[in-house]
Amino acid sequence: MTQVTDSDHLSAALDIESMRAAAAAVLAPDAFPRQGEVEGTRLLLRLHMVRLIAAVENSAATRPAESVPREVALAEARSARVLLTLWPEPGLGAAWRHVRILACEVRALCDRYDMLTGALPVGATS
Repeated sequence: MTQVTDSDHLSAALDIESMRAAAAAVLAPDAFPRQGEVEGTRLLLRLHMVRLIAAVENSAATRPAESVPREVALAEARSARVLLTLWPEPGLGAAWRHVRILACEVRALCDRYDMLTGALPVGATS
């Protein structure tokens, strides 16, 4: 029997399109929070962030020390780590605002990862 570890999940290929779609669904102008779905969405976005932070840091590590793309990517990863320590205030409205903040960060991390890996030109955004 093969044991699956957390590092196996982190090193699996990233599905950037699915991560972007999850963020876009939350950030859509007509998105409406439903009490039973907010927590699941929050957990999904947090998982995406954990995986993206690791991927951004690993990709940044391949850049020359003190290069601007490397420093910006590492700053983005640090900022995302701080967001992972925050919890929403009580109530559906506060929980939804928190989920929207996480969705914005997932989108930013996807952009940063794509820029570092060459999938998105520097200066472009999704």
